[in-house]
Parts: sequence; C-alpha cells; structure tokens
Amino acid sequence: MVAILSVNAQEYHPFPSEYARWVYHYNMEGLDYYTFYYLNRDTIINQTTYHVINRKRQQNRQGELYILEDIYFREEDKRIYFINTLDKEKEILTYDFNIAVGDTFYLESFDTLVVKDENFEDGRRELLLECLNVDYLGVKLFDVWIEGIGSRIDFEKPNVYSSLMCFKGDNEQSNSCGVFDEVLALDKSNIVQSKHLIYPNPTFDNLYFQTDYSKYKQFKIFDLNAKLIKSGIIDKNNTDVSNLPNGIYVIQFIGDEVTLTDKFEKTNKR
Repeated sequence: MVAILSVNAQEYHPFPSEYARWVYHYNMEGLDYYTFYYLNRDTIINQTTYHVINRKRQQNRQGELYILEDIYFREEDKRIYFINTLDKEKEILTYDFNIAVGDTFYLESFDTLVVKDENFEDGRRELLLECLNVDYLGVKLFDVWIEGIGSRIDFEKPNVYSSLMCFKGDNEQSNSCGVFDEVLALDKSNIVQSKHLIYPNPTFDNLYFQTDYSKYKQFKIFDLNAKLIKSGIIDKNNTDVSNLPNGIYVIQFIGDEVTLTDKFEKTNKR
C-alpha cells in the first residue's frame, strides 16, 4: 500500500524567473537522449513579457549538444502558459496549480488530466495526475506536477518515456546542472515513493521484496551515478546482490500504473 501524505496548504512556489536549469532523460527504442533547459532572459511577445527557455538535446552522455527551438512561458495566478513555437499567436495553458484532488485539467493533445492525489515535498506541493482516455500500449499515462519546477515526467507535456534527472533553481546561479547532478528520477519515483520496500538493509547476499511484488513486472537497480547495475523480471520475492560492490544503490519496482523506489546498502558483512 502506498500512502501520499496530504498537508494543509503552504506558501506557493512560483516558477523560476532566472538562472534555472532542468535536465530530462528520454529513452526511446533503446536509445538515451537528454534534453537541457536553460532559463536565462526575457522577451516581449504580443506586448506581453515571457521568459525564454533555451533547449538543447544530447544523445547519450558523451554525445554533442544540438540546439532545439526556444520555448517561452509566463505565469499568472498560479497558471503557467507556454507559447506554441509553431504559432506565436497561440498560448497553451500547461500547468494550473489552483486545481485540487478530484479536479480535472484539459491539456491540449492529451485529453483530460484528473488530480488523483497531492503531496508536499520539501515545502513544495506535488500533484499526481492521471490522463483519462489516453495510454501507451495499454500503460496508463501519469504525470507529477511540482510547484516552481513543472512536470517530473516531461517539462512540456506528459509522456511515458521521460523523467526529470536534475533541477537547479533561481538561487543556484550555475550552469553545472548536468546529467545526473541530482538523480531526482531515482531518489523519488516518477509517480509516488514508498519506504521499506526491501529487507534486510544493509544486505550481504539476498535482497527481499517486502512490497506486493506480484503487482510489478520488473525491477531495476542503479548506483548513485544513475548507472543501471542490474535488472530483471519479478517472478519471486528476492534477488541475489552478492556480486555487487559494497555501496548504496537505488532499486525501482516497475508496474503498469506505478513505479516504487527505495534505497539499500550492499555490505560484505552478514
């Protein structure tokens, strides 16, 4: 059972207005891509001030960066609007942080999102949304909105292929938000996070799954540099980690509707 803690409303976190950086990881047909977003200046469009976000993309961690078309956004009354890059006369409402659990939100090209739950993480409100009537190969489409950051799944629209790897905000005036600076996608699930999914912790040889593993199709184990160390189909309630070097690892349990994440320590002591 996964519980998301509901907390009374706290101070709203506005979207960044300068120096912010995002990095998203995208995997398609076995190929890894990283999209970098750099917020660094303003511009006037149709007599309205917009923040300019430069986009760059990289295939694999060692590949060259190539530039994508810039995007533009503005925030008003906890709503974030993007300019359609193909039609600068058209705004798209992409986020609305006025909505609450049970509310619906229409996102262009992705039908209707409904708020399933909310959480407060480090003082920021997070909304878990499910996309109605749209899925990918039978997998339900979810998104997570974070105040002041945007989507955990994809900055511009929800999908099942992307995940937020790194974010640095207004007070971190640095260009060093690179791939795996902060492994957000592994420290927290793309959907929700639960604790105490595995035991014993630390472990010497076998790692046992304390969650209802029958609901999940596969597991993945990463090191703290986000390198995939081991993966497998879940057909029993444990996996052998005796061959792993000593250290801290992240394990993900991946199902059709939700992904759970936890950390464990591998040790050479029983």
